[in-house]
Amino acid sequence: TTVINVQGDSPLLPPWIIQDLKNLMESREEISLGTPAIKLSREDFETLSRRYGSGEVGGTFVTVSKSGRALYFSKAPIPSIKRCRVGELPLWKHIGLYAYRKEMLLKFVELDPTPLEVVEQLEQLRALENDIDIHVIAVDYRGRTAHSVDNPSDIQIVEAIVEREGELV
Repeated sequence: TTVINVQGDSPLLPPWIIQDLKNLMESREEISLGTPAIKLSREDFETLSRRYGSGEVGGTFVTVSKSGRALYFSKAPIPSIKRCRVGELPLWKHIGLYAYRKEMLLKFVELDPTPLEVVEQLEQLRALENDIDIHVIAVDYRGRTAHSVDNPSDIQIVEAIVEREGELV
């Protein structure tokens, strides 16, 4: 059994991303916890970094191994891109969606909060600090605008996106 958890800060989450994550869990039984992320352009990464620098949360960033395993999640922009050439930008924004195997979810909720989870205010770090792998699947918004509600000012932005692009069905 797979349990899908959609975070409330992702009102623009397209249904095909939920389906992509479900398909991943159905095709890869060795994965006990999965989550999606979108590849960021340098421009989008820098915009989110500026928002973070001004005191606003710009979402959650994730670094990913070659095999698709999450290395770390942070509300701070990661990784540092000072030495990164244009073609090598490993920039990912986490999407507020998780797929848990039932057994993993039952184990996860019994774990105590961890130091990094408390510092970052990101529950997925509890899994990583307890040596539980999180598989990250790359997803595509297919031309739709990806934006989460992380600050009160994001509500107007999301409303404008819905007005411009229509509701997801």
